[in-house]
Amino acid sequence: MNVAFFIAGALFMAAALQTGSHVHADDGEEMVPVVPALIPTFMRMHDTVQYDGPMRLDGLKCDACVLAAPSIVYGGGAFDVRNSVFVGIKRIDFTGAAANTLAFLHFLDAVHSNQEPPKPKNNLPISNTDLPDKRFTIDLASPYGRKQ
Repeated sequence: MNVAFFIAGALFMAAALQTGSHVHADDGEEMVPVVPALIPTFMRMHDTVQYDGPMRLDGLKCDACVLAAPSIVYGGGAFDVRNSVFVGIKRIDFTGAAANTLAFLHFLDAVHSNQEPPKPKNNLPISNTDLPDKRFTIDLASPYGRKQ
């Protein structure tokens, strides 16, 4: 009877090892964030738009805007800001997909420089506070999320 238990145990272990050794090749496509298309409205402003708090770049679409804000928050969404001026922006906070991308770029930069990669903090924005305190013109659109 011990032989029967041994064979049954050996078959069970072989089956468990074989099942555990399969690697499911998944391209991860369902995990890639989708950037929604910008809505078709288009702001045209020639007056300054003043934000008391942070200005969200995601979904912003304007031409000839003058945007004054203490900071920008960008989460990875589509934007189209043409021929516009930013005023007083001293900080950019990257959140969500934008923060993930920036963390990966910091990692690649560290690897390239033979340095220890920075450790991003979970669920906290990555901030850039090295912006000059001056007006600057922007003519930039995100590569994804814009209809052709």
